[in-house]
Amino acid sequence: MRVITILATAVVAWAAAITTAGATADTQTIHFSDLVESDIISDCNGQGSFTETLVSDGVMHTTQLPDGTYHFTVTAQGTDTLVPSDPSLPTYTGHFAFWDGDNITKTTDISTFTESVNLKGTDGSQLHFAVVLHAAMGLDGDHPTVQFAHSHCIQR
Repeated sequence: MRVITILATAVVAWAAAITTAGATADTQTIHFSDLVESDIISDCNGQGSFTETLVSDGVMHTTQLPDGTYHFTVTAQGTDTLVPSDPSLPTYTGHFAFWDGDNITKTTDISTFTESVNLKGTDGSQLHFAVVLHAAMGLDGDHPTVQFAHSHCIQR
């Protein structure tokens, strides 16, 4: 989720700066690699304090039409490492992948996010985390008309 926060902030600033001329669409694609982020988290059971380090590669794409319609998508994958502050706990390493998309028209804003993480501990244990978030709302300021969040974390 930290990757999404940084990317979403960049996209909002980027979208605000986009200007369209005449009847043309403004489309931009940005590739990124070796993006490093760190955060402090706990494991699936809420145990310990782990320093999580993500190193990701991916692509962001935006299209803005003259009528204000806007499409954003980002796809990324990379390595995920969890190092415990308590040396009696295992260190976890593995892979993550996520996708995020947003479509905005004059009347709706539809957003979806998916993520999958698979890690293996130095003690042979495994962590599996998956999430799907979706929201669809009118731009009249009302609450989302459709919204759901599903996630699970399995630690073996």
